[in-house]
Amino acid sequence: MLKTAYQQSPKQELAKNTPFFNETDLKHSFIIDFENQEFIHHQAEPLNYLFYLIKGKAKILKTERNGRQSIVQFLTTGDLIGDLTLVQAETITKDVIALGETCCLAVPLAYAETVLKNKVLFMQQLSHYLGKKMLQRVDHFTTNQTYELSYRLAELLLVAANHEDVYKEKHTEIAEYLGVSYRHLIYTFKQFRERGFIQKQGTAYHINRLALHSFVQKMKS
Repeated sequence: MLKTAYQQSPKQELAKNTPFFNETDLKHSFIIDFENQEFIHHQAEPLNYLFYLIKGKAKILKTERNGRQSIVQFLTTGDLIGDLTLVQAETITKDVIALGETCCLAVPLAYAETVLKNKVLFMQQLSHYLGKKMLQRVDHFTTNQTYELSYRLAELLLVAANHEDVYKEKHTEIAEYLGVSYRHLIYTFKQFRERGFIQKQGTAYHINRLALHSFVQKMKS
């Protein structure tokens, strides 16, 4: 992890023109770089920042009491981390892990609570974002019920692969996330390899982004 004050960071341009923060807000913030598979936040630990993903991807994991982990959501550029904590809808935080090299704008939570929550425009933007997030989760569950696995897996690979188009997730967690059996998932991966959508690389896969995107668009039409 590399943390730099916003005004001293060479990556200032990445954080400008966000829908949530103005220049004054940015001056109170930091830019933090995370390596692949590095924790952005640990479950149940106090949240010190409201994060805004300005480059890269991440995933949210929930760990149950028995130690079992479940994927809650995949995050991409433009997503927030800590928004539910800010509005006091979530009291126990979850694990957030970077997928590939990831860069976040980090606004101190104390500043967000005392300043940002008193700004009408910020709260309007946050409400809009939370509404879209809720609809995305509803879409995820309805898609699991109405679309075949090949379409859902292709979409997931496009989202979950890092900036180098490398995908490395546990089959057990993905099977649960997609609502299918482990055997069905493995069979579909085999089909994707045969069709040239993915290529095995050790314990990971390199995805053919163009072919997967074309396949998804064809399935939608």
